[in-house]
This record gives sequence, C-alpha cells and structure tokens, in this order.
Amino acid sequence: MARRNVFLILLISMVFGQPHPEDKMSCGHSRRLMKLAAMDVFPTADQQKFDVNFYRIELDINPVSEMIYGHVDAEFKIIDSTISVLEIDFLTSMDVTGLKLDDTVRTFSHANDLITIDVPDYAAINTVHTIAIDYSGSPSTTGFGSFNFDLLDGQNMIWTLSEPYGARSWWPCKDDPADKADSVDIIVTVPNNLTVASNGSLKSVTDMGSERIFFWQERYPIPTYLVSLAIYPYYVWYDEYVSTANDTMPIEFYTIPSHFPDLQDNYLKTRPMLEAFSGLFTEYPFINEKYGHAEFGWGGGMEHQTITSLGGYGESLIAHELAHQWWGDMVTCASFHHIWLNEGFATYSEALWWESQYGQDDYHDDMAANAYYGGGTIYVEDPVTVSDIFYYNLTYRKASWIPHMLRHVVGDSLFFHFLEVYATDSASRFNSITTEQFTAIAEAATGYELDTFIDQWVYGSYYPRYHVSWYQNNDSLILDIEQTQSTGTIFQMPLDLEITTADSTWLVVINNSQASQQYAIPVPGGTTVTSILIDPDSWVLKTAQYSYIEVENDLVFRFSLQPAYPNPFNASITIPFEIDYRGWVAVDIFDLQGKNIYHHQDIYQPGSHGINWTGINHQLQPVATGTYFVRLEYPNGHETQKILLLK
Repeated sequence: MARRNVFLILLISMVFGQPHPEDKMSCGHSRRLMKLAAMDVFPTADQQKFDVNFYRIELDINPVSEMIYGHVDAEFKIIDSTISVLEIDFLTSMDVTGLKLDDTVRTFSHANDLITIDVPDYAAINTVHTIAIDYSGSPSTTGFGSFNFDLLDGQNMIWTLSEPYGARSWWPCKDDPADKADSVDIIVTVPNNLTVASNGSLKSVTDMGSERIFFWQERYPIPTYLVSLAIYPYYVWYDEYVSTANDTMPIEFYTIPSHFPDLQDNYLKTRPMLEAFSGLFTEYPFINEKYGHAEFGWGGGMEHQTITSLGGYGESLIAHELAHQWWGDMVTCASFHHIWLNEGFATYSEALWWESQYGQDDYHDDMAANAYYGGGTIYVEDPVTVSDIFYYNLTYRKASWIPHMLRHVVGDSLFFHFLEVYATDSASRFNSITTEQFTAIAEAATGYELDTFIDQWVYGSYYPRYHVSWYQNNDSLILDIEQTQSTGTIFQMPLDLEITTADSTWLVVINNSQASQQYAIPVPGGTTVTSILIDPDSWVLKTAQYSYIEVENDLVFRFSLQPAYPNPFNASITIPFEIDYRGWVAVDIFDLQGKNIYHHQDIYQPGSHGINWTGINHQLQPVATGTYFVRLEYPNGHETQKILLLK
C-alpha cells in the first residue's frame, strides 16, 4: 500500500528547484541558499550569559501597507556575572522606536542585526530584569525566515515561518533554540475579517469595530523559532482528543474554506494519530492547551508548537508534523548542528504510524523509501545555510534510520522503553539537548554502550558494504563477511542471518565488527543449506553481495602443523602450518594449569603460513619463563604442540 508523500515532496522540489543535489525539504523549510553566517546567526558570548523566562509580543498588522507595529516585553535572568552588554537579535532593517530596561529608558545601538544595551551595575548574577522594545517595519520575506503577506482567493493571508533563525526578522528576541522561554503571550490586532491562529490557548477575542484583537497564551516552554502566526478568514472547525487519563483536549483546524472538502478526511486522522503516538511516546506534551492545523502559504508543513502550519494534507505529512510535538517541540535540538534529533525522529515516526495502522510490511516499506546511500554526515558541521541544515537526504532520510537501527540493536522492548524515558527525562523534557545528551539518555535507558553506534552513523559517513561468501561443511555453515567500503570506517553492527534449507528457514544473529570475519554456524545433521540472506528485514543501512563456494559435503580440510622454531625461544617463536583451503585458523596458547593466555584468529589462503608469538598474554603483558602448549584449530580439527620460553 503506497500512501506516502514522497511523490508530493518530489513535485514540490521540481517546482522550486534543487540548489543542493537531490535536495528535498519537508516541514516547510525554504530552499534558499542565503549565507546565514553573513548575519552571525550563532549566540554571542554575552547572549549566553542571560536566560529568557518570558515574552509578551504585541503586534498591530496592516495587510495593505504590509507593515507591523510591535511591542515586546521580555523577562530574563543574569546567569553569568561577567556579562557586559545585553544583546537582542533583531534585523537592522526593522526600526526600533523605543526601549526600556527595568522600566527606565535606555540608550541602545541597533547594528549588525543586534540591539545592544549596556548592563547596569545592579544587574548581578541570578537577578531578574525586564526589557521593553517598541518597533515597526516591513519584515523580511527572504533568506532565512519569513513574515509573509499573501493573497489567496482574493483574501489577505499572513503567515510566519521562523526556522531556523527567522524569529528575529519580525520580533526582538534571543533567537537561540537552546534558550526556551517558559511562556509567551501573543496579542495580535488585525482587520476584523481575519482570524489569527497561534500557539497555546486562545484567551480572548476583542471586537474593536474595524479590527479584532486575538490574545493567545503559550504556557509551555517554547523556542523562538516555534512561535507562529497564521492569519486568514479561516473556516474553523474542531475535533476532540481524550487522553488515557480521560482529559479532553480540543483539536482545532483553521482551514481555507475552498480546501475543506479535500482535506477533511485526512485531517480527521489527527485524533487516531494522537492516540497512537501518545501510546508509543507518552502522553501528548501540551495536553492542557490544544493541537491543530492552520493552513499557510508554503507547500509543506512546519511543526509550530500546538498549531502546525500546513500547506498540504497528506497522511505522512500530518503524522510527521504531529510527531514533532514530541520530537522537536517538547525535546528540541540545542543547536542546528543537531537538527537530526528533530527531523530524523519525526520522519521515523511516519513509519511508526504506518506500522500501528497497517502492519510491519508498511513500516519496512516506509523505511526502505528513506534509505540514502550518499555521503555526508547527519551531524550538520556548519549550520549556516538552510540547504545544509535541512538537506533532506541526510537530515530527514538517513537520520530516520538512527532510531530504526537502534530499535534492532537493543530490541523492541528496550527501544520503546527508551522512547518513554527520552520523553520524560529531566534533561530532555521541555529542554534543548545535544547528540551527546541524547546518547547518554539512550545508554541509561537501554544499558547499551552506544558511543560507537552514534559515532559511525551520526558523525561518520556512508554505510557498510558487505561481501558474503559461504559454504557448508557437513554440519557447519562456514560464512565469511568482508566489509568492502572504501571510507575507512568499519561498522560494528548486529546482523540477522536468514538460513534456508529444503525443510525450514531460521534466523541467527551474528555480531559483525571487523573488516573480515568468519563464522561457523551449526546446521542440523543431514540438512543442506540452500540459501542465506544477511539482514533480510533491512534493519541496517547497507548493501550486500553474495558468493557461494562449491564444496562437497564430506570435504576434509587438509591441515599440517609443523615444528615451531626456535624452540626453546626467548624473544619470539614462529608456529608454521600449511593448508589447502581458504578458511579460518585459530591459535590458542595455554600455560601448564590449562589457562588460556593468548588467542589469535584469521582467515588464510591456501599455502604455507606462520603465526608469530612474542611471549605476551591477552593484556599484552610479557609472560613468565616456562612450558606452554600451542593449540591450532581449524574447521574440522585441531593440533597441539609444546613450546618452552626461556628468559
């Protein structure tokens, strides 16, 4: 059943162009290639020394002149006594008409997209202060963020999209995803034919004759880029979600009237999606407010907190943006280096939706559609262009394979336990986190060491390419796996092995962690293996090639162990042997008490070979003078001889 929005996204990509090779962006992110670094998007040193608690944003919007007149009050705390100036992000193209700090008029500068105010001497660490800013202007609609004035069906439509760094284009703020305000008030005055949709709960609508004032209140922590407006003469309709605790919450839909017949059916899937995701992740995070959709002028979606902005109505798109309420809104990337934590998990949640409704085949089909075999790291090394931050192949597609593969590494029970912990841990819940913090939470929840997993998949590039060769020797399946990728990374992953005989098919799990590794797998007596398949359900992002080696079932490996030399020895000894097959040979060295002190195994080609031992143990420490036994083992036998170490 093919129900995904991949083709819609491809169509949008073709319409708007592809500045990044194979680039496809969802979540409504622009494909503009403007260099964000030109305006210094990252927090300054002084911005990291204060923490914002609250914003009150008041806007009077004139759609005719495309002007806004604004007032912002902010409450903040000093968290570092070395702060020298208070810096607020706000585009220089906007006009600041007045400013107060702690109710006192202050001088300020407005340059390089920063409002800068000297911090008074009384502003000590842990003290709380307020700033009030009056401003006006016609906000930017190009580059990194948008405050848009559009016409649709002859009516004014006004909408915002501020991710990644665009909130500063229409209101003064500390525009950093790592600093969530505890709450935000949003008060918007518009012509009386327009309706304003925004974050949180609608507290009041005041009729002022030719104008109306909408007062929205967000009482959950929220980053600046998720504060949003969607304004139009909407047709507003409702559904209702009932939580497992029997709490009711409104689902609100702000719909362009002419679109209602087309989108109604899929919009009504929002409630069962809320039920499914709340069952998988923990309860919907903003249960005391609402969830809903507001149509806007971009052909995708944007996960604005409690009120997703939608420019489409596909089932996958709705599931993706709803999942963001957990993964992106409640738990937010601390910087856009780590945007995969938002987009990878939301994309993966689409597959979870298919699985919950239609079964595992649809889950795996969805993941297969998101397989990406190109280069580049999921971690965004230089998040200064929109195209790099929201590069679809890495940030969305490959990143969705991180939770998919993690699920198989730790198993379903631990994986879904981890999702609950991830949603409730104090380090992540309503906070902003890094990949390292994510890893620590996952390790604590599962008991697995995951640094290697994260390093190779998030910070590394490409994927494993397996070459698998095999043959059967009596009751053993001999399997050689080589990783043939040329990137230098050797991936460490558990691999399912599907073994088929004439009578049955079964799975075994092998751990693969070397460039070349051989396995001997027992096969029930008298049965012949007809085929094998590595990772049949595609739990690992990989490619695989297979080679079958023709052998007779009664094959005997010819192995000849020759006398070790020099014996006795002091510095090192060589154990020579000959084989007439390609396969594994293992050497073990034991002391007189039978304790294994050294082990080495490798795959050898037909011919003469020698294993060199320098008198060290497993810990690479020298062993004492004495007699030792060398045992060489091969697929159908072993041989032993005695050696003497003299120091």
